[in-house]
Amino acid sequence: MSSGEKDTRSGSGVAKDPAQAVPWFQKAADAGNAWAMFNLGYAYTDGVGVEKDEAAGTAWFQKSADKGDTDAMCAIGKNYRDGRGVDQDYQAAITWFRKAADHGSTLGMRLVATIYANGQGVDRDLDEAARWAQKAIDAGDPIGKDLLKSINKDRNAGN
Repeated sequence: MSSGEKDTRSGSGVAKDPAQAVPWFQKAADAGNAWAMFNLGYAYTDGVGVEKDEAAGTAWFQKSADKGDTDAMCAIGKNYRDGRGVDQDYQAAITWFRKAADHGSTLGMRLVATIYANGQGVDRDLDEAARWAQKAIDAGDPIGKDLLKSINKDRNAGN
C-alpha cells in the first residue's frame, strides 16, 4: 500500500470496516492477487465482513496456496487439523504444514513440530517435534525457541 492509501481492513487512515474491505479484496483476488485471496480466506473462515462460510474460506486459501502463499498453506492445514470447512484430517493437515515448511515457512515448521509433539494423526514423537522446532529456529524464527523449550521440558519429564 502506498503512502496516502487508506486500508479499510486494518483501519489505517480510515475507520476499520471489514465489510467495506471485502469487495476490494474480491476485486484484487479476481485479478489474481494471492494476498487478497488469503484475506478472503480469513474473512469467510471467521465471518469477518461476510457471512461465515468455512468451506469458502478454505477454497480461497487453496487459491492463494496455489500461487505459493505459505501462510495460506498453513491456514489450509489448520482448517484440516481443526475440521473447519473440511472434514478433520490430520494427515492432510501435516501435508499442508510440510508443504509450507518446504517452501521456507517457519510457521509451517512450528506447526509440524506441534503435530508431532501432540501426536495428532501421528505417533507422538518428541524427538521429531524437537527436530522441526530446531529447523524453525535455524531459519530465524524466535518463537521456535519457546516451542523447543516446551518440547524439551516434556522430553526431560519422560512424557
